[in-house]
Amino acid sequence: MNRTIHLSRRSAGFSMIELMVALVIGLIALGVLVTIYLNSSQAVRFQNSVLRVEENGRFAIDLLSRTIRMAGYDQPLNTFIVDAPGLKGTNDESGALISLPNLKSGADTVSVRYEGGTKIRDCLGNTVAENSYVTAVFGIDTNDNLVCGTSPSNSTAVVEGVEDMHLLYGVDLDGDGVANKIVRPGNVTDWSQVVSVRLRILVNSVSNALGSVDTVCLGCRHFTGTADRMIRAEYQTTVGIRN
Repeated sequence: MNRTIHLSRRSAGFSMIELMVALVIGLIALGVLVTIYLNSSQAVRFQNSVLRVEENGRFAIDLLSRTIRMAGYDQPLNTFIVDAPGLKGTNDESGALISLPNLKSGADTVSVRYEGGTKIRDCLGNTVAENSYVTAVFGIDTNDNLVCGTSPSNSTAVVEGVEDMHLLYGVDLDGDGVANKIVRPGNVTDWSQVVSVRLRILVNSVSNALGSVDTVCLGCRHFTGTADRMIRAEYQTTVGIRN
């Protein structure tokens, strides 16, 4: 007996509901991946900004310290005399030994004079010859850079992201080489009596590092942060000088 077998075929494909479910699952997975990527990028950006702040802060403190230690240096093997004062500070943009352009109002300046010699350089890396002296002035410009100049025309940004600088001066009143009082520059009456300088600088990350507006100021005791998306940190040190 011959039998004819009829096979029923169902057409392949997805129903509308299945397509919508697949689409929703795909969107959820994509959202998770985007969130992971954004969080990872933000973490990397934050870490890089912290490293940038640390690098700029330490370099600025080191450059300022090395230069201030040279204040009043006079080569002992010759008769050349460096003009006084070897050190002078101000608590604003005016009154420095050399007037630099475009300085930020309210930030300190510090001026340093010292004689040249073998391997002695100024704050811009130029050699200073023996039997001559250089006057180097540090300040903060309106673009938040630590600048240094040895004349009004060569003021140069040496460290970026330094938005403020305050200095305190240790004054020796009895000639024993030890500071008797710590004062701001406006209260120093005789710069030859200054035996130490306490540096304080505020450094920012230059670019945005935070996902939202916040006040982040690492180690800040003297300075206060600003509500924006940058990271800030305070650095300080004390430097003894030759007076």
